[in-house]
Amino acid sequence: LKLQFLYFIASKMKTLDLSIGIGVCGIVTACVVWRSIRLPRPSIPATHWSRTGGIVGHRGARVKQCPTGNTMSAFKSASKDAVALELDVQITADDEIVVFHDLRTKRHLQGEDSVVMKMTLAEIQSRTFVAEADQGERVPKLEDILLYAKSKDLKVLVELKGWSRSMDLCRRTLEVIDSCGYRDQVMIISFNPIHVYDMRRLAHDMPTALIVGDGLIPDLLGGGSAVKFLTKWLDQLFIWSALKPSLLPTLLGSTTVAADYHMFTPSLVKEITEQGFTTDAWTVNRQEDASSLAAIGVNLITTDIPSIRL
Repeated sequence: LKLQFLYFIASKMKTLDLSIGIGVCGIVTACVVWRSIRLPRPSIPATHWSRTGGIVGHRGARVKQCPTGNTMSAFKSASKDAVALELDVQITADDEIVVFHDLRTKRHLQGEDSVVMKMTLAEIQSRTFVAEADQGERVPKLEDILLYAKSKDLKVLVELKGWSRSMDLCRRTLEVIDSCGYRDQVMIISFNPIHVYDMRRLAHDMPTALIVGDGLIPDLLGGGSAVKFLTKWLDQLFIWSALKPSLLPTLLGSTTVAADYHMFTPSLVKEITEQGFTTDAWTVNRQEDASSLAAIGVNLITTDIPSIRL
């Protein structure tokens, strides 16, 4: 059984009724449990992920001078204030790992709308960004950003994007991380549980996080009630499994709960911490919210504005 197949089915459920959605939820549960029980419980995360109130630059920074994010300028801007950088990676048609958020180019790059995974590195780097402030940039390779982060002694949260070629993406990402000699400063995160699972198989001691929040599968959302139910249900399943490791052992091997900041309450943070997890709240762009989250013990605060003050 492949979870990719189930997600594909879910994406086509725009007109199916809620009962079918519930049935698919049951199948997904069985598959996740079947896959997850084979993973060893991970070691406690390194202490450098356990500090309280560490600022993480979301896609570097998304401010006036670098509005798109995930550009070298964005990461340089974030490095002035953040303790860690967050970035999104995808695999290209020629097996390079590029730093780019959307699965398609339309929103951020000029030219014909294309699927990133079907483009070569040369093709995607030949495109100009839509945002005027970013037009002097090119889509960076993961290696470029890791080497920059290493020069600044910054930790990096690498988000694995997409819903296919999971093992290829994980293997090539790990190769790039190791070629930069930076494995001990990287955490792997993803909305896709398959990516988390596959990375844990390849590097079982690397810190990982399954990202949860309102709309766990935004790329698959349609108008059907079944799809909306499935998405909401998965949100609750994965956040609950952080507190009930006997159901889904340690979030498919995750060491960190990364969730929409609205989900974190003092009692939830306490319970998650007692289970041995660290916490990462996203995306926090108001100073009062950042201060409140730090006060209740959230470890990492991911923000578009790294200059935010706690």
